[in-house]
Amino acid sequence: MFFEGLIQGLTEFLPISSSGHLALLRAILGEGSVATTVMLHVATLLAVVIFFYRDIFEILRNLELKIILYLIIGTIPAVIVGMSIGKIVDLVFGSYRTTLLLLILNGLFILGTGFVSPHNRRINLERALIIGIYQAIAILPGISRSGVTIAIALYLGVNPQEAFRFSFLLSIPAIAGAGLLKAGHLKAFTTIWPGFIISFLSGLLALYLVRRTVITRTFYLFGIYCLLVGSIGLIFF
Repeated sequence: MFFEGLIQGLTEFLPISSSGHLALLRAILGEGSVATTVMLHVATLLAVVIFFYRDIFEILRNLELKIILYLIIGTIPAVIVGMSIGKIVDLVFGSYRTTLLLLILNGLFILGTGFVSPHNRRINLERALIIGIYQAIAILPGISRSGVTIAIALYLGVNPQEAFRFSFLLSIPAIAGAGLLKAGHLKAFTTIWPGFIISFLSGLLALYLVRRTVITRTFYLFGIYCLLVGSIGLIFF
């Protein structure tokens, strides 16, 4: 439970794919329960809400309809994909070897951001939709939601700070939806709370780390990490 909570918290927000790392962990330690997965999602949801509470408060207090619209537009592709083919994706791409192959692909996509010159564009309707489409692609196990959404925002020339902020505000409905889809499997919280706390705290740490790497233009280093982990996993497991 400790290791699963730690990996979920760190990798939910670090652009290195929580599903890829959990697949590797479960290949070593055995399968975890669906109830555990749900509660760890709730923990990371709480972490991102607390991290961005000022942004969320300002958006709601000032009724910033433009950013609300962009978040809705960015969420729609993931909702459509998740509700229509979510179960099929799990069946087709659910093996841990496929997940690790996709983790390598995820790494290549993130690595490319190291060759992108920084720009200062803002999120608009078109960019919000494109970022949302990439978030929908992250339904594939091994593809990092934060990784591909931040990376595509940087490829589109979005200001790095804005790319970070929009990606994680966009994650709130995505993480909540992922948890709700499996909420029927939830059982007693008492046996899961240690992993919940670890996942929450490590999630906060991961958010600070990602923000730092995006601002300092070292985000691409996560791509190297994904390539290494995916390759090692395929070779040895």
